[in-house]
Amino acid sequence: MSRLAHILGSVAFGHLLLDPRLGQTLLASCLAVGGNGFYDDHLCALTFPQQAGQAFPLSLYQDERGTVTLMTGCLFDSADVARSLSVAADTPDTVLLARWITRRGAETLGKLAGDFALAHWSPADQRLLLAVAPLAGRLLYWHRDGTGCHFATTVALLQRIPTVPRTLDMLALTTRFAGRVGDLGRSVYQNIGQVPPGTLLDIRADGQRHVPLWQPESNQRIRLSSDQEYLEQADALLQQAVTRRLRQTRKPAFLASGGLDSTAMLTAALRLQPPVPVPVHSYTVVPPPGLSVTADRGWYADERPKIAALAADYPTLQTTLCHSSTPSAIETDPTLLFQTTGLPCSNACHLGWFSSAYQAMQKQGHDVALNAGMGNFSLSYDGFLCFYDLVRDGRPLTALRLSRQVARYQGKALLPFLRATLINPMIPRPLFYQLRRLRNRPPPLTAFNLLRQSWIEQVGVEDYLDAHDESLVQTLGTSSRQQCLYFLNEKRVLSLPSSMALEITYGLHLRDVFADRDLLEFCLAIPREQYILDGRPRSLIRRLLQDHAPDSIVNESLGGQQAVEWPHRLQPQRAAFADAVDSFADNQMLSEMLDLPRLRHLLDQWPEADKMPASNRLLYGFMVSNAIQMGRFVRWASGSNR
Repeated sequence: MSRLAHILGSVAFGHLLLDPRLGQTLLASCLAVGGNGFYDDHLCALTFPQQAGQAFPLSLYQDERGTVTLMTGCLFDSADVARSLSVAADTPDTVLLARWITRRGAETLGKLAGDFALAHWSPADQRLLLAVAPLAGRLLYWHRDGTGCHFATTVALLQRIPTVPRTLDMLALTTRFAGRVGDLGRSVYQNIGQVPPGTLLDIRADGQRHVPLWQPESNQRIRLSSDQEYLEQADALLQQAVTRRLRQTRKPAFLASGGLDSTAMLTAALRLQPPVPVPVHSYTVVPPPGLSVTADRGWYADERPKIAALAADYPTLQTTLCHSSTPSAIETDPTLLFQTTGLPCSNACHLGWFSSAYQAMQKQGHDVALNAGMGNFSLSYDGFLCFYDLVRDGRPLTALRLSRQVARYQGKALLPFLRATLINPMIPRPLFYQLRRLRNRPPPLTAFNLLRQSWIEQVGVEDYLDAHDESLVQTLGTSSRQQCLYFLNEKRVLSLPSSMALEITYGLHLRDVFADRDLLEFCLAIPREQYILDGRPRSLIRRLLQDHAPDSIVNESLGGQQAVEWPHRLQPQRAAFADAVDSFADNQMLSEMLDLPRLRHLLDQWPEADKMPASNRLLYGFMVSNAIQMGRFVRWASGSNR
């Protein structure tokens, strides 16, 4: 059953020895909370339960040669892996992975379907392997010093070792705050690296090397004989993805809206019912009863009607509507999130919106929460960059015909739609930036945050991003496949610390149904017009759901707006935000980093919740609150209580 562990370890290479006092102290702290541990002169290997006192499966294994493997997470196809290794079907996942590495080599770990991270120490080879499965929901962190190498599943755990640095890397932190990525192997602390999903880090006494476990191909193509065949294969892969994520769980739950991604996830699970049907539990966050809310133009505000329509079609679907009229603890005091991972959590206010659902799942005894996080860049891709792809493929008339149909379906004027989907991606980057300046638009890296341009230049963010081939405007000059890969890989990594913090806080294993390698490879390889085939954005998933979901969901042209009651959630925090800004002024780094005068002005001009214009959602609902949380993190990480 799904129970996550935390990993912490140290190795000393060659003639070097570990500090015995530190090793014994760490081992004692691990055993005191019900964890497993191993310690000798060259290795300290510890696995902690995610929550004190919580049972979890075997996460540390030592074979007859002294090789030690630590693991967190799970394999989705354990029985198949056991069969391929000719071992018992009930062999623990940690043992399966250890034997897989011994027989097949660590470089082949990417072939395994699962959500896991592992450390593997071979004393005979003096070799430490750190690996994270492709598209896993976790990271590993590591640091090398004069005595060897330390590793852990969170920075907070890693920093229990006194020699691990606690100094922020302001270039990496600023890049993250700006919503960009840069080097995936770089954390927000100096000299602490991270192992992202789909990567193996091979560490020896004389150095280390990164080995990709999975490299999605943007050039791969799938051609089937009919549109129906694309639907059938997409449906089969979706059901496989759901099936995998329902394994090794005692009582799963689904975090769902009434949108296309969630509906596809739920209906796939409902169609996988055994001969004697069992309830499928879904949890949906909605505005509090009696609160009058209005969604922005192009969106709808309440998921209730769609969830009710879906439940009417499927008697085994048990729905729970969740809401809260007050901010959650992680919104008002994000220190709770910082302490769990040692890392910043982007947009803690939005994360707190889900608290009522996770708390309800926790109360009902669920151990796994499935979600549809990566649907927008896989099965339900909107297809807007596909018009640009069609033009580049020599099919401009097809692009124009379909763009006219999609614009009409969404009620948009054709010329602005063409400018956004066809013209802008074709403009050379220098000219695009010049046009932005002529329109008095803010620089791209300050457009959606409250960073100072002088600080961005001081720490060298633009040169850093250029060195890593990351466009400062994320959709400029890219194909639809490149855009999807960017969000599925690089941008997703930015969200994993927040996901990990939620797992720890609520004791749930979060599994993204659409973060499935086989499904994603298919979605990347099929012809681009499959996503806009009938003149509707997200055509592929709409056609797939045609026979499985109510028309009110399949044919909805609007998007469901999350946290639509955000002004009412933020209003009680206004005074605390003002106090936080006052404290930021005493921190030289934050004074140089954040545009504090503008932040103060926005707080002074803050409209009342029931008078907040919809156009202020980005400004107040994201930019202001995220600046506050980032400032609080810097203050916390630097050891300041103010």
